[in-house]
Amino acid sequence: MSSWEGLRKFRFSPSILQFDEKAREACRSCKRFGKVALCPPFVPSVDYYRSLLPTYRSGELIVALYDVPRKKDDHDFVGRQSSLDVHRQLLALRRDRFAEGHHFATAFGAGSCKFCVLGCVTPCRNPESGLVAIEGAGVDVGKLVLEVVGERLVFPIEEKFVRVGMVLYD
Repeated sequence: MSSWEGLRKFRFSPSILQFDEKAREACRSCKRFGKVALCPPFVPSVDYYRSLLPTYRSGELIVALYDVPRKKDDHDFVGRQSSLDVHRQLLALRRDRFAEGHHFATAFGAGSCKFCVLGCVTPCRNPESGLVAIEGAGVDVGKLVLEVVGERLVFPIEEKFVRVGMVLYD
């Protein structure tokens, strides 16, 4: 994904969402697995999201491209900050859609929720601001970005990494 920089928004139809248990299974390799209230295993099943999310009429994808820090010591900080940057954008976009009358607007975050400065607890102490991870819902983010943005996510990350979140509404 090197043809653009920064944060971009893309409109899409939620009917194109593809779900895969493997997306959610990948959450098990995250150091936050089982510790974040809005991530697996604490969120509904992939089948739940598979039946619900495509029923929304509109979607907006936020895709943000970041440089991998040169110093290994900065990886956690940059990872958290990049996640929070996208998280804040998603909350603002969801608020905008609510203000426009889209009362069922919902958002899914870029990786595990990092909103609480003091750390996460179960149940979530800030459900109005916390976001379920898009991957935790079982969305195949790679296929979604390829279809909506026209770019292929590259793993393992080397020089750049991507944060992806979405807002859905009727």
